[in-house]
Amino acid sequence: SELIKSSDNYYLFDLGREEVGYLTLKVASDRKQKLTICFGEHIDDGVVRREIGGREFWVDVIVGRGETSYTNYFKRLGCRYLEVHSETPIEIDYVTLLPCMYPLKKVEKTFKNPLHQKIYDVGVRTLELCLHDHYEDCPWREQGLYAMDSRNQMICGYFAFDETAVPRDNLYLMSKVNREDGLLSICIPTAFDYAIPSFSLHYISAVYEYGVHSGDLSLAREILPKLEEMIKAFTDRIEDGLICNFISDKWPGYWNFFEWRKGLEGYSPEAKTARREAALNCLLSLTLQRMQAICDALNHPAKYGELAKSLNEEIRKTFFDPETGLCRNLADGDETSELVNSFAVLCGAAIGKEAERICETLSRENDMMPISLSMACFKYDALLMVDEAKYAPYVIKTIEKVYKKMLDTGATSFWEEIDGANAFAKAGSLCHGWSAMPVYYFHRLERFL
Repeated sequence: SELIKSSDNYYLFDLGREEVGYLTLKVASDRKQKLTICFGEHIDDGVVRREIGGREFWVDVIVGRGETSYTNYFKRLGCRYLEVHSETPIEIDYVTLLPCMYPLKKVEKTFKNPLHQKIYDVGVRTLELCLHDHYEDCPWREQGLYAMDSRNQMICGYFAFDETAVPRDNLYLMSKVNREDGLLSICIPTAFDYAIPSFSLHYISAVYEYGVHSGDLSLAREILPKLEEMIKAFTDRIEDGLICNFISDKWPGYWNFFEWRKGLEGYSPEAKTARREAALNCLLSLTLQRMQAICDALNHPAKYGELAKSLNEEIRKTFFDPETGLCRNLADGDETSELVNSFAVLCGAAIGKEAERICETLSRENDMMPISLSMACFKYDALLMVDEAKYAPYVIKTIEKVYKKMLDTGATSFWEEIDGANAFAKAGSLCHGWSAMPVYYFHRLERFL
């Protein structure tokens, strides 16, 4: 670490890049005193943001008179900057992080385009920083295991690290959640009685993708009862051909989140009332098809594919607008989003010329709610499914534009949202596993690079 600012009782260190590890220090003091050490990913305010919306990003260390050497092996920190506040001046030999990284073996990749190489390398670095005991959404703010976040990390890791053991272990761990409603908890493990229903659907897709990339059916076979329980939690709610969002009289109940975009983030009052949302129905259809593929691979009789077909018919009737050629977010509204229309293509609710028209709209400036970093993969997948040769250049150029913006600021890992640190009331993380998806697409589309 490098000391970049100091005063009598204040010292600011720059680690040079985003790091994850254990706080370690060696200081000398003329008295026993408390050191307050703040950790953060940026100094946009000139100092580390030590408290954000009730979250505290600092630790206290008591040092004695004379020299103190100290390392805390029980709490990992994720940050780039360490800010030390002392009661009286101290002499600092070092204050830094002892790196803690999961022993991944990187698959070396070389690209002709320097920008592609930089995006790929920083993407791989982001994945490394977000994996320890389990996948983490971010190493700074939460270090939580979320089903959707980890799905993105897994699909990148199959290519970046040729890694299947970690995905298997994490998927198995998540299968042990035992809620009355059959869904996954918001993150795993937790005692907090809260669920994001859509994340349970992403989990089933992650199990399917694990089987595809690893060739290992033993996990799906072992947890099949749990997968069926999860699917039943959704299919039991189908009425008149569609499913309504999840509501509960209990607090906190359900968070009907799909992505960080207005109308899809689950915060509106309407999201807490029973209503039919295209996002949930399209995602359920896609998941039913993947669940059918799992059952077919296991020679397990199932009719999930048939249910998906009937669901697609109702989605078309309820949400599809023939004049615009787009799927609406709600049956009784005019709002459209890139996420919903990407889901509609992927699940087969829009096919043929309809899917082509949607993709034409997705690939140019449009009036739809734009897709977020976490969900951009579904837009890319929809485009590539309809016409890979036609849309691969668009996907690559979009990745270049979005990720160059981060790199131009000096980013050493990829952000949670394109607004960076100021997202989410200044709580946006600057290292988020779900944003490493270019790693996957640079492998998938390597012949177009």
